[in-house]
Amino acid sequence: MSNNSASSASPNPVTGKRPVLLTALCLFSFVFFGMIALLLVISLFYAGSFRSLLNTYLAGATLNTSGVFLIIASLFIVYACAFAGILLMWRLRRKGFYLFVGAVLILGVFQLFSNDFSFLSTTILIILLLFFSLFFRKLH
Repeated sequence: MSNNSASSASPNPVTGKRPVLLTALCLFSFVFFGMIALLLVISLFYAGSFRSLLNTYLAGATLNTSGVFLIIASLFIVYACAFAGILLMWRLRRKGFYLFVGAVLILGVFQLFSNDFSFLSTTILIILLLFFSLFFRKLH
């Protein structure tokens, strides 16, 4: 009797065991995307300072504060979606992979058309996408 109540207490049982490499990838990604999302939230409060900094150091840039705020908020939403996708992959859910792929593709397109982003960030995104795709069959 107590065994049935214990099984009904967990609404989302994990049917498979998470591989060690997937666990390591998720932990790294939690830190990577979580820190970037946290920094973007903090930078939302300093959009005016970023506007003056960007206008000073980018040649020909004439950005206003609301434009910078919109860019930062959009990036936060995309990085938060990637973080949520990783959280779902941590729980071995396939829809987390799709959410993560969508966020990485949006970031990739954004970085493709912007020459101000580093090659290292794009490389990290591609490597994470390739490694997470290795575990697609393990996700439910």
